[in-house]
Amino acid sequence: MKKYSFPLGRIRDYKVQLLDREKNILAGLNNEKNQHLARIEQLKLDYIFIDDEMKVEYRKGTNINKIQIFAYRKDAVRQEEEQIKERIKILDKAIDKQRGIVMKISQEVEGYNKLEEKTREEYNEELRKETENTLGEFISTKLGAGLQATDD
Repeated sequence: MKKYSFPLGRIRDYKVQLLDREKNILAGLNNEKNQHLARIEQLKLDYIFIDDEMKVEYRKGTNINKIQIFAYRKDAVRQEEEQIKERIKILDKAIDKQRGIVMKISQEVEGYNKLEEKTREEYNEELRKETENTLGEFISTKLGAGLQATDD
C-alpha cells in the first residue's frame, strides 16, 4: 500500500501561512492602538502639568498673554487627545474586522486538520485490514502446505 499523504495538505499549508499573515496584521493593529492609548495617558499627564503650571502663575500674578498661552496649550492637548480617540475608534473597527478574518481562516485550518485526521484514520484502518488479510493468506498458505506435507 502506498504511503499516506493528505491530498489537501498544500491548501491547508497555504491557509496556515495566510492565517499567520493575518494574525500579524491584527497584532500590528493592536500595537498601534496600544501606542495611541499610551499617548492619551501622556497627554493627560501633560494637561495636569500645564494646569498646575498655570495655577502657579495665577498665584504669582500674571499677564493676559501668559494666560492665553496656557489656554492655547491646554486646548492643543485636548484637541490631540480627541484626534487620537477618533483614530482609536477607527482602529477598533479595523481590529474587529481583522479578528473576524483571523477567526474565519482559523476555522478553515481547523476544518482541514480534522479532515486530515479523519482521512489518516481511514488510511490506518485500510492498512490494518490489508495487513490482516496478508497475514491470513500467509498463515492459510503455510497451514495448507503443512497439511499437504503430512498427508503424503
